[in-house]
Amino acid sequence: MRLGVVEDVAVLEVGRADSCMPARDTSEQIGRNVHKVRQSYAKSLPGLAPIPTMPSKRRWDALIEHAHSLLGTAHDEMTCCYGERSEDWQETDNAQELQCRIDSIQETLKTLENAR
Repeated sequence: MRLGVVEDVAVLEVGRADSCMPARDTSEQIGRNVHKVRQSYAKSLPGLAPIPTMPSKRRWDALIEHAHSLLGTAHDEMTCCYGERSEDWQETDNAQELQCRIDSIQETLKTLENAR
C-alpha cells in the first residue's frame, strides 16, 4: 500500500515540473523519480536499533519505544494531512474514517506510554 502512495506522489511531482504542458514523462523518468521519493522517505524514518542483541527487558523496552516512534510519525503525518484538507472534504465520509484512525492511533500511543 505504501508503495502505491509513493508512486502517486512521484507522478504528481513529475507533473508539476511542466506546468505549461501535461506531464509526458517516460516510464524511465517516472521510475527515477519514484526511486528518489522512496530514498527520501526511507531517510526520514527513524533508524532501527540493534534490538536482537539486547537482553530481554531492554529489548522489549526498545521494541515498545520503536513502535511508539513509528506510530507517532504516522499520527503526525495523518493529522497534518487532515488539517491541510478543505473544510468541505473534512465533512466527508473519508475524513471521518481518517479521523477515526487518528483517534485510534492516539489511544494506542497512550497505551504504549503506560507500557514503558
